[in-house]
Amino acid sequence: LDNTPPTTTITGLTTSYYANQASITLTATPTGGTFTIDAISATSFNPATLSIGNHTVVYTVTVGSCIGSSSKMVEVKAAAISLNAKVFLEGAYITSGIDAGLMRDNIRAAGNIPTSEPYAALGFPHSGGGGGEITTSVVLNVTGSNAIVDWVMVELRSKTAPATIVATRSALLQRDGDIVDVDGTSALSFGGVAADDYFIVIRHRNHLRFRSDIVLTFSTSTATTANFTNGTTAPFGALSLKSISTIKAMYAGDANGNGIITASDRNIFWLPQAGQFVPYGRGDFNMDGILTATDINLYWRLNSGITILLF
Repeated sequence: LDNTPPTTTITGLTTSYYANQASITLTATPTGGTFTIDAISATSFNPATLSIGNHTVVYTVTVGSCIGSSSKMVEVKAAAISLNAKVFLEGAYITSGIDAGLMRDNIRAAGNIPTSEPYAALGFPHSGGGGGEITTSVVLNVTGSNAIVDWVMVELRSKTAPATIVATRSALLQRDGDIVDVDGTSALSFGGVAADDYFIVIRHRNHLRFRSDIVLTFSTSTATTANFTNGTTAPFGALSLKSISTIKAMYAGDANGNGIITASDRNIFWLPQAGQFVPYGRGDFNMDGILTATDINLYWRLNSGITILLF
């Protein structure tokens, strides 16, 4: 007779949520057990109905004559402001075939998108609580139009001094252009940031950054919307986004992230690895996982010399 307690794991919960985030159904393995939150029976974790602070989630299940349990501490934070933004990357954008209108996700399909945000290590400055964001392999295994293309970085800037960065977050970009939080579905949250008007800046590790033309209003009651793919939300500067047929996209080719596409982007980031399969190379401007002449001839060369000003 095996009297070993079953190993249990609480799944689908992160370590913290904001008070205005949606309720999460509680799940665990093996299935068939019961949950409590702070010793009270529960089937979901609803940040809106829980107090600010830490809460103990406990899962208990009986398998045969053995009882197993596990627990997880989850923090509820004060309500955050959030952003539903949409953007395309020129290099990854597909213009023909059955996937036209989406971006390619070759890097994800090959298993080469890191679960930890890359921007802090690349020298992109984070502030206001940003940096160190982590996603999961479950999120990166999603396929279809909501599959992840890459990480991006979003900045909130002062409404009166756009050179001043108030807060940053690293986020995930889906094939259809949606920018989502690390859970792969939610609007991008900025915790600890006051509801106010902000300019936003979007960055990518090998595409030109850009800024919104006007300030956007943020509140804790609903996510702010910004669509930069179809002209609904304008960028600062008429040429800050590239027109591709009926859509607009971020210019490919800025591998060093300095806001201008120059010979350095080619010579330092593409040339040393040309012809090679590079899992997560910054010189891979079309984001197909290999550095070829296509990256230079169709992207870097056509965009060379373009500079994007932020203020």
